[in-house]
Amino acid sequence: MDFHHKTAVITGAANGVGRAVAIQLCSLGARVELWDIDEAGLAETIRLCSHPEAVQALRIDLRDTVAIYRESETFIGRAGSIHVLVNNAAVSVESPLALCPAADIDWVLDINLKAAVHVTRALLPAMLKSGEAAVMNVSSAAGLSGFPNKTLYCAAKSGLKGFTESLHTELYGSNVHVGCVHPGPIATDMLSRSRIYDPAKAEKMRRYLSKKGNSPEKVAAAILDGIRRKKLEVLVSSETRLVWWMKRVFPNFFVKLIGRFRDRLPS
Repeated sequence: MDFHHKTAVITGAANGVGRAVAIQLCSLGARVELWDIDEAGLAETIRLCSHPEAVQALRIDLRDTVAIYRESETFIGRAGSIHVLVNNAAVSVESPLALCPAADIDWVLDINLKAAVHVTRALLPAMLKSGEAAVMNVSSAAGLSGFPNKTLYCAAKSGLKGFTESLHTELYGSNVHVGCVHPGPIATDMLSRSRIYDPAKAEKMRRYLSKKGNSPEKVAAAILDGIRRKKLEVLVSSETRLVWWMKRVFPNFFVKLIGRFRDRLPS
């Protein structure tokens, strides 16, 4: 896909990977719509884009399903064609399930999974009329395997992977390609927006991500490359490729291995 003059919608675009995707798409001549609840972050993303006149921002709570469909209808009426949708918005909870507040369950599943499904459903009819188009969902290594104390996050991200594969088969042969990205560790400030109930664990994760995390720019480039090449799965990091391979060759052994050494995991 040539992104020049294409129209893109990016959720979770106020920081991190979403911001990097917006900046790169803008530099390639795309018209970009940013969706996020963080109004200050959205303004900063626009400021960093090379052609801010081609970027618009919408402050939206992606837990509000009514708002998703209302704003999608407004956007379709204004933009007409939609060629790229990147479902990137995500939050995380780090806690044993038995100790996790019930409200956190809805918080994670609503933003990480349900919002992606609703946004895609709302924009898909217009995308099917827009010529070459693509939906790219940002999952995680946590979408490939289960990890301790990340029950909700893994549930949402593996659900996003299943959603991607199902919609890919549903739209196979159409003008809309559907794919999924598994970035692995990313050096972003997502921890500041996460709910981690063990301060020592939070500090351990920060050190690991600052040392091993991929840059948002690298992940964004992989996302756009996956769209260009119409890839079903995009594995960005060596860690994610290892998880992907181990789950296919030794699925039971790998899960048991994670459980046995859960206290030694860096994040």
